[in-house]
Amino acid sequence: MKLRSLSLAVLCVHVMPPIAMIIPLYVIYLHLGLLDTRVGLIVTHISLTLPLSVWLLRGFVLRVPVELEEAAQVDGCGRLGALWRVVIPIMAPGIAATAVLTFLYSWNDFIYAVILTGRGARTLPVMISGFITERAVYWDRVAAAGMLVLLPTAILGVLVQRYLATGLAAGAVKG
Repeated sequence: MKLRSLSLAVLCVHVMPPIAMIIPLYVIYLHLGLLDTRVGLIVTHISLTLPLSVWLLRGFVLRVPVELEEAAQVDGCGRLGALWRVVIPIMAPGIAATAVLTFLYSWNDFIYAVILTGRGARTLPVMISGFITERAVYWDRVAAAGMLVLLPTAILGVLVQRYLATGLAAGAVKG
């Protein structure tokens, strides 16, 4: 029962609208000196994507039969060896799906980056918004920067595409 309530707590944190946390985060970061720093932005993105990651990976962890880990230990693997050689390969589709979703969530974030950063730690979406001024919209720069922002996402998608379809399909089925 404790695992179920912990899982519900993680889900509730993820369901809370992220915009509701922007003012408290701003005040906290102001007092800690984390405004306009990469560390502040990293901590923000980790705290926003961690509940999603835990929720998604929980289903994949529960699907791994304990008997497989025990069989690996009988065959001479330690707990870490069983994890590395048996559990992680079985969970690879879930790990890939979670990695892609959390990467996209952080990579495309605009609101936290524009409010919590200034000149010192701007992200690419915030830099692109700088090409839209009162006088003109620099469409050539917006288009070129948009392609640069798209490249890492496309490369990641190509690298994990074989795991992604399996992982998303497996995560959608209730175990």
